[in-house]
Amino acid sequence: MKRWIDLLALVSLVSLVGCGSSGGGSSVVNPPPVQAQSGYSNSSINGTYSIMLSRGDAESDIGSFKADGNGKITNGTLTVIQGIPGQNCPLTFTGSYSLQSTAAGTGTITTQPSTAPACANLASRTLNFTIQAAQSGDTILIAESDDVLMYSGSASKQ
Repeated sequence: MKRWIDLLALVSLVSLVGCGSSGGGSSVVNPPPVQAQSGYSNSSINGTYSIMLSRGDAESDIGSFKADGNGKITNGTLTVIQGIPGQNCPLTFTGSYSLQSTAAGTGTITTQPSTAPACANLASRTLNFTIQAAQSGDTILIAESDDVLMYSGSASKQ
């Protein structure tokens, strides 16, 4: 029985060693080089976008904004969904953004809660974001960069 197990182990080892090459060629496949994005600018983010932001807790925000292609954000609206039925808080925001040619950038928004009862505990605040544009500016990945509320999300051109 021991001989049988030793023979099986030897055959397995030979099989594994033989898998390393086939026909004299190498089995190592080198991935193609990573190409950095280029050609982006503030004008890549232009038009009306839908936005979704979330935090690790039960809060999510949905809304829209307009980017002017020159680094200015206007007509921003968000509904803060606090995870409690009927406790949604509508707010408005304005802001700015700056996009590098690599599609990486930064953004800042200042929010203004409405007078709805669900907004009673919210104050106006300024949030800073790191952004990454994709698909020629049709998609924006968003991550809060000032450790206040830790939002992340995305925006899609409408």
